[in-house]
Amino acid sequence: MNPYSPGPAKQPPLLAGREVAHRVLDEQLAEAQAGRGHQPVVLFGERGMGKTVLLDRTVREAQERGWAALRVEAQRDTPLGVALANELVELYHQLPGRLGRPPRWLRQFKVSFGGHIAGAEVQVAPQPKPDYGRPPSIYDSLAEIAQRASRPGRGVFVAVDEIHHAPMSDVRELGRLVQAANGEGWHFVLAAAGLSEIRLRILDEAPTYATRFYFQPVERLSPDDTKAAFVVPANQAGRLIDAAALDELVALTAGYPYFVQLYGRELWDVAEANPIVVGDVAKAHRSAMAVLDHGPYGASWGTLRPSERRFISAMAAVEAYPVQLKEVVGHLGLSVSSASSLRQRVMGSGLVEPAGHGLLSFAWPGYRQYVRALHPFDQLSAERPPSVGELPGAGPPAEAISGASSEGGALRGQAPGPKPQHDQGPGAER
Repeated sequence: MNPYSPGPAKQPPLLAGREVAHRVLDEQLAEAQAGRGHQPVVLFGERGMGKTVLLDRTVREAQERGWAALRVEAQRDTPLGVALANELVELYHQLPGRLGRPPRWLRQFKVSFGGHIAGAEVQVAPQPKPDYGRPPSIYDSLAEIAQRASRPGRGVFVAVDEIHHAPMSDVRELGRLVQAANGEGWHFVLAAAGLSEIRLRILDEAPTYATRFYFQPVERLSPDDTKAAFVVPANQAGRLIDAAALDELVALTAGYPYFVQLYGRELWDVAEANPIVVGDVAKAHRSAMAVLDHGPYGASWGTLRPSERRFISAMAAVEAYPVQLKEVVGHLGLSVSSASSLRQRVMGSGLVEPAGHGLLSFAWPGYRQYVRALHPFDQLSAERPPSVGELPGAGPPAEAISGASSEGGALRGQAPGPKPQHDQGPGAER
């Protein structure tokens, strides 16, 4: 059986390089369990780093300790209070005797799915865009369940994924709730995960609450952790990986946990002998690129607005790397100031990240080459010139890179060999 598991929020066979982040989450849960309060943890980093895996693992561990646990995903088109209400319905269904009768607002609240809980009449909004009604504030709804669930050694654990989509007013409510929980002695723990931008947003837009959050970066794996993520599952399944092949895999995956799992899966399927050698890595590289082209790379491109696509294509067209913002806007025929909102929108997609003052880089290994090969700037410019009128507004987010599932795709560059010409990070050729 193939020991590697790429996919949305899938638990890898070895959670390599995440010991510090996991320990931080576990310590905060233990502090609250002992009645000493806690500091809410915000995991932040690029897409595909394993933030959701860490969050889900902590949810399971909280449940194993007897805690009531809520897990929600912030979305642009759904109020966070509504998402919490939906999960509260499920929680009261799971723990009717422990939490008591559902609060009146929840018994009357229109939620976005059908269901029934003891003592509650849950209505369904039939229209395509449900009328969510007016739930109480996030503070009031969670404060009530925190009081009900608090008892010696037990409490309520709330996990919020994709928190960068939540309005800052909701983040402030969560911060206010944590302050009250610590002051009142409620056993309440909050953990959240989001893109790197969330830390700067909280520091900039909610500085009063910034000191109450513990910001834990979830970064790319070190070369040693990357090797462990490949070697340990392979060895446990009865295979060895040649040292030269392992070096190639470290360079190709650039420390991205999702890419490690993807390459591991493809490598396992194509390797015919034991140990696995460099020639097997070359085959796995081609099949992995095909999956990426039709999976996360293609999906992310499909969610971008035309102006965002031109911005990213212009980035890929610049020869120097990392890319200077002034060169990108020069390609687009814009000024740096007029392109500010467009730059922010593109960075919010998770595809582009800052690389220094006035510098940008692609967040995913090989994405620059994907854009150059399949969506060149000259072609997009010929289809439609840039429009300053497109700059205001917010476009849809890019799909998480862990969504790859389809096979096949366009191949670019040379397969890895003794002198690799592949990606060694977001800007290298592959």
